Amino acid sequence: MPGTRSDREPPQDDVARLRPRKGDLPYPIVVAAWWSLCLILIAGGAWVLAKVAGSVPVVLIPIAVAVLLAALLSPVAGVLEKRARFPRLAAALATVLALIAVIVGGISLAAQQVVSDLPQLQSKAMAGIDQIVDWLSNGPLHLDETRMNTVVDKIKSSTSEHSNELATGAFHAGGQLVDVVAGLVITLLALFFFLYEGRKIWTFFVRLLPAAASNKVDAAARRGWVSLGAFTHTQALVALINAVCVGVGAAILPAIRAARTPP
Repeated sequence: MPGTRSDREPPQDDVARLRPRKGDLPYPIVVAAWWSLCLILIAGGAWVLAKVAGSVPVVLIPIAVAVLLAALLSPVAGVLEKRARFPRLAAALATVLALIAVIVGGISLAAQQVVSDLPQLQSKAMAGIDQIVDWLSNGPLHLDETRMNTVVDKIKSSTSEHSNELATGAFHAGGQLVDVVAGLVITLLALFFFLYEGRKIWTFFVRLLPAAASNKVDAAARRGWVSLGAFTHTQALVALINAVCVGVGAAILPAIRAARTPP
């Protein structure tokens, strides 16, 4: 009957003829299409990772620092574990605590030095201010006391007018200080776990890769880890040599200056 379903549908032979078959497209076009799809997926994944990495720098940067510190301090943990017979947990914890002690000791030494030299810095600052005032009064500008007071008043008024901006800057500085403390905590925790179970963590990530590429990626990463360790050790040695040279120079400089001063 006309108008039935069989009349509205095309014959099966016509449908099969319209469907693309395997040999309809040339092989280079098929390969190019698959490569284009893969590149689009890779670019999209890279864009997503870049967005995520840009939004969480407070986590990624401390982890990167922890990786560098782990490459630097892994021989110390290995010595404690193999020669001192420390358990792996104790060796990792002792290494992190030693690093904290070195950092705190360096900061304490620098702070003590600053506090001990603070009176001398204050006296030199006051002397410098007196020289500036004397230059303004007796120099080429010939500013009298009234003009100088006017300048000081303008500075005070400008400071009071921009007090909100100063408060905002202080608020941002406080937020940055919180980020620094949080980053330091994340770095120390990540460093401890890298020293303690770094191999298991890396093995876990390697198992997520395809079986055909896991062995090659693992071998390349292990060679890169060795190179990274050599780089960090070299940089630490260079920093130590610079610190020793600067310390020796700072120690003998007053003696040289005193020897050149006429009696």
